[in-house]
Amino acid sequence: AGWLRLLQTVIQLWGPAAAAAAWAVPAAGETGIDAMLNAAWRVPGPAPSDVLATIGGQHPDKRIAKVARKALFKHRSAG
Repeated sequence: AGWLRLLQTVIQLWGPAAAAAAWAVPAAGETGIDAMLNAAWRVPGPAPSDVLATIGGQHPDKRIAKVARKALFKHRSAG
């Protein structure tokens, strides 16, 4: 949840491109971006939708963007 709040703040302050390209992977830390994306869809509230949509649509690494889009689909299906 903290990772999502951080990225949601970055989206608001510096925009979606900065959140996806510059912040998403480093902010994931040792856990890694894949683990964060696979856990993010389970967090309730609007933050997962915003962050996962941003990463899915803006991340320069196509593999990471695809994982984010899949997580967004799971989040929307679960809610």
